[in-house]
Amino acid sequence: MSERALHVHFPSLVRAVPMATLGAFPTPVMPLPGLRERLGAGTPELWVKRDDQSAVAYGGNKVRTLEVLFAEALAQGATRIVSTGAFGSNHAAATVLHARRVGLEPGALLFPQPQSAAARENLAVTVTHGARVEELPHWSFLPYGLARAHLLDKQRRERSYVMVPGGATPLGALGYVSAAFELAGQVARGELPAPRAVVLAVGSTCTTAGLLLGFTLAARLGLGFRVPPRVVSVRVTPWPVTRHARIVQLAFRAAELMERYGAL
Repeated sequence: MSERALHVHFPSLVRAVPMATLGAFPTPVMPLPGLRERLGAGTPELWVKRDDQSAVAYGGNKVRTLEVLFAEALAQGATRIVSTGAFGSNHAAATVLHARRVGLEPGALLFPQPQSAAARENLAVTVTHGARVEELPHWSFLPYGLARAHLLDKQRRERSYVMVPGGATPLGALGYVSAAFELAGQVARGELPAPRAVVLAVGSTCTTAGLLLGFTLAARLGLGFRVPPRVVSVRVTPWPVTRHARIVQLAFRAAELMERYGAL
């Protein structure tokens, strides 16, 4: 286990929300002067936070969420961690590559999606790294897949921890509440100017919801921001999965979880 920004600013969560050590944090920030120049006059200063460098085996935004969910799985005595999602799921690929680092066997419940090079690459990673993969004919069969996984657990006398697509739960979102405080700390230390907006892709809504809550809390505490940055999310999965109300609801539920643990 390792200290994260969430634990630094909310000590009551150290025991309530442990985190497995998968990533190297804080991830660096860097300016993008070349992109700003190409976009032309009037373009504001552009920066990127390199969460792609969060882990050697597989970086990106999944690592922070998996740190929280892997820790919960271990606390519950699970021996297997199961990701759910589309065939080309980044979350499934990240789960397969990181699970054994903390002593968990990886599994995946996957349903079809439109073909793309990235999806094929992720699927290849998932199926070639020893994960137990169950294929579903359609996303609507997910409840059946979950019930079958539970039955197989009983038959094999195993204990699996099954994650929802993208790990999009209030607990999973706390990984990106931590990221928001990490960025706020970098602003406070003068590593970059306070951003007016943060732009990211939104698929399962977990990252966006966590940042939305985290930036709001950091601004209230006067860390890095006077006003929380606007969160601009670009859909990579369709509405209604990525609808605004679902994102806000997840952020509120994450706040309620923090309150339950005495952090708010």
